[in-house]
Amino acid sequence: MSIESELVEKFEELKAREVSGAFNRSKHWARFDNKKFDEKSLARFRSAGLSLGNDDVRDLAATRRLAESVVNTVGIDFLKRVGHRQNIGHSENVLKIDDIYCSWNDLHHVVWASQLAEVATDQYMSYLEIGAGYGSFAAILHRIYRFRRMVFVDLPEGLLQTAYYLKKSFPNLILVFDAIGFENLDHDESYAVFLTPDADLDLIHFDLVVNARSFSEMREN
Repeated sequence: MSIESELVEKFEELKAREVSGAFNRSKHWARFDNKKFDEKSLARFRSAGLSLGNDDVRDLAATRRLAESVVNTVGIDFLKRVGHRQNIGHSENVLKIDDIYCSWNDLHHVVWASQLAEVATDQYMSYLEIGAGYGSFAAILHRIYRFRRMVFVDLPEGLLQTAYYLKKSFPNLILVFDAIGFENLDHDESYAVFLTPDADLDLIHFDLVVNARSFSEMREN
């Protein structure tokens, strides 16, 4: 079974758990009501519109200008260290700098990672991201910190894209669609990714917690 087929199957299982209002969807997600989430669209999720709202784009001229600014800010060595070497999801708005694929959205993630790396200098073992988009920022941070455990809390549509992006970026990652057992796993085991829409994480310790923009979509309660 292909990775696309496996993940779509998991996605359908998560969707089956959802009842009306259970995951507290914001208005942002209404645009996906008529989108098709299958193996073919997952492989091309960025050009298929599945990352809409999580994948800011500009034309290539604007992206090139941003890329030049980013290289001047963070340095070409940092970009090559953390940047993406595949056009996962088949974005139609990317350019290449050396062997790094650069989209408008990914370039902003590189800058955020550079800023974070200046202040977060420890070797972090565990990572939590709430609303991970399609996984680009997490992939960049993983190249810096090599987290042993990563947990992502999002709706099924977001988790599907995050899982696919990270698995294509790091084929050896173990994907677990729940957070049960997180604390009991030996940190010396293989790198693992936990994906969940509704786990209670109050009693779990994380070394680094990230939210980029999704809090702005959420209700106060």
